[in-house]
Amino acid sequence: MKTVYPLLTILCSTFVASGPVPIREYAIPNDRLSVRTEHLVEPPPAPIPHTPVNTAPTPSPTHSTRQPLTRLLRNTKQPLTPWRQCTSLKRRLNRRPIKRKMEEEHVAKAQAEQLAHQEAAKKMEEMHVAKAQAEQLAHQQAAKEMEAMHVAKAEAEAKAHQEAAKQMEAMHVAKAEAEAAAHKAAADAKELAHQQAAQQAEAEHQAKAAAEAKAHQEAAAVLPPPPPPTHAAQGPVPEHTVASPTPAGHVSPQVETPVVHAAVNLTVRAPIEKHSNAFRAVL
Repeated sequence: MKTVYPLLTILCSTFVASGPVPIREYAIPNDRLSVRTEHLVEPPPAPIPHTPVNTAPTPSPTHSTRQPLTRLLRNTKQPLTPWRQCTSLKRRLNRRPIKRKMEEEHVAKAQAEQLAHQEAAKKMEEMHVAKAQAEQLAHQQAAKEMEAMHVAKAEAEAKAHQEAAKQMEAMHVAKAEAEAAAHKAAADAKELAHQQAAQQAEAEHQAKAAAEAKAHQEAAAVLPPPPPPTHAAQGPVPEHTVASPTPAGHVSPQVETPVVHAAVNLTVRAPIEKHSNAFRAVL
């Protein structure tokens, strides 16, 4: 449509610029052409009246010879008489204003049609331009909306990724803090257990040392003092040292008891055996 209307406009402007159609003022009449009002086809012949056979009229010689003569005069070309020439000239002169009027009407009609076509083409072009502008504006609005939707979607996805990253980071921090707290609690428990074990071992060691000291004190208290020397006038008596049994890890002072006689040796050995039996009972 955009191509047809400009072509029609150019064609109409060409017709208008070329001017009216030239008319021959003194046209040569052509008698062979029939008038438009006359019939081109010959009318059918008149019906023949029905006459009885017995009463058939006799044809007159004048009628039979007149009909072929008129036909012959009609068909043959005859030269125009002055009267006929004048009549034809008058007809042509009378037809000139009519032809001019018709030509003017045709020109006016063509100009009106051309103007109408131009107006229609302008309106159609304006409609097409307005439609194209509206479509372009709609496309721009749709593109803007689509771009805004894409931007909003990208921002939402980025925000969701950031929130997920923050949550993951918080989970990792909480997990690391929980693991650190668990390690610290385990280390504290181990340290407390070690301290308690050390304190218990220290208490046991102190209790053992106190028990050993008490046992030594009791053993030292049970031992009798050494008897005074007897039979001083007699000769020298060999001295024998008797070591009392002591527990492991403790050195008790040795008590030297001079033995003068065998009987005295028996009397001295009795309290030593009694002391050793008491120490064994304590252990």
